[in-house]
Amino acid sequence: MSHPRPPWWLKFGSIGQMAQAAVALLGFVAILFQISVLGKNAHEAGARQIYQAYNDLEFKNPQFAKPDLERIKAGPQNDLVQYEVYVSYFLYACEEALGAFDNKREWLRQQARMAGDLRL
Repeated sequence: MSHPRPPWWLKFGSIGQMAQAAVALLGFVAILFQISVLGKNAHEAGARQIYQAYNDLEFKNPQFAKPDLERIKAGPQNDLVQYEVYVSYFLYACEEALGAFDNKREWLRQQARMAGDLRL
């Protein structure tokens, strides 16, 4: 008397074991997704902080926000160095914001407005 042959899927375990493996796999995928989202959120938060620091710098140095480049060049050397540092920080803030918010139109419009206000 021979035993009936078991179904093919039993070689992978019982239905309960397969369901447990599927849930574990879904949990692993969810963890990877969460790590990705947390990294993106951290990058966006850092870009926002840099942008706010730039806005603070702009508020404290309105002469650089709407520059008179001829006056800056004709003035003390210290003013030109400060303006160069201001422009450098502006470019850094733009790079961070564009990297973090590359698909958000409001940030792209803001960056275009800022670049139009600044003369290099």
